[in-house]
Amino acid sequence: MNWDNIRFFLAVARAGSVAAAAREMAVKHTTVLRRIDQLESDMDVKLFKRLNTGYSLTTSGQKIFAEAVAMEANTLNMGRQLRGIDQKLSGSINFTLPADLREAVLPLLADFSEQHRDIQLNIIIDTQKKNLDKLECDVALRVSHSIDEHLIGRKIAEIRFAPFIAESIFSADKPNMADYAWISWSIDLNDSRLEDWLSKSFGIDKIRLRVNDVYAAKQLIVDGYAMSFLPQQLVKPQDNLHCFTDTGADYTISVWLLTHADYRGTRRIKALMDFLAEKLSSIPALQ
Repeated sequence: MNWDNIRFFLAVARAGSVAAAAREMAVKHTTVLRRIDQLESDMDVKLFKRLNTGYSLTTSGQKIFAEAVAMEANTLNMGRQLRGIDQKLSGSINFTLPADLREAVLPLLADFSEQHRDIQLNIIIDTQKKNLDKLECDVALRVSHSIDEHLIGRKIAEIRFAPFIAESIFSADKPNMADYAWISWSIDLNDSRLEDWLSKSFGIDKIRLRVNDVYAAKQLIVDGYAMSFLPQQLVKPQDNLHCFTDTGADYTISVWLLTHADYRGTRRIKALMDFLAEKLSSIPALQ
């Protein structure tokens, strides 16, 4: 049985449609259909009901699904363990980081690559978290409030936020944050704390804009469109922003450098983790 066909089966079963599975796997719609047809032909069984609303598992498909999930877990676990026992200071590392930290981190990655020319560093910049369990990446710089217990690494920084507005639109006659429109933003798409706080404090109608990039949020604030929380380290005197104090809101987020526990003894991954842990602790963006 072709394992790749099982991967496509799981993608369709989880997504509920061929189109969604194709987007997730970054392939054409016809590729997914062909893989599913091949798997059904090999097994001589129908795995999906083709409905107007999408693809639904048949009774046989439901039975196969549980086995396929277990097969996926075993395959991924074996892959991690094989990479984890590699003691060479060479090979590839897939490293992911949030787009909002790219300006600070990319020069450090270039320096690491220069010092370790036998290591191929593949850099993935994304707004979505790459899954360390599924081998989507080997090392991740992650902005989050918590981490999964089976991941190892360290907290690099604790970023504290404060609410800012352009001096050009702040008025002493309107001293309260409720007097202004807001921007809701998050670089962690699973983090709704700011949105929830704004809705509870001022009402959903006060949110004028939503973005998933902190630099975009800052630019909108500097240009006077609305206000929002920003990392205090990101704001410079020349930005001409007014900071509200005594807000009653404690908005912080942590920056983590992480890998899977199975990679604990992999030399090239340890080399990158140690290098970044030292360098990241001294860059202004994370102070």
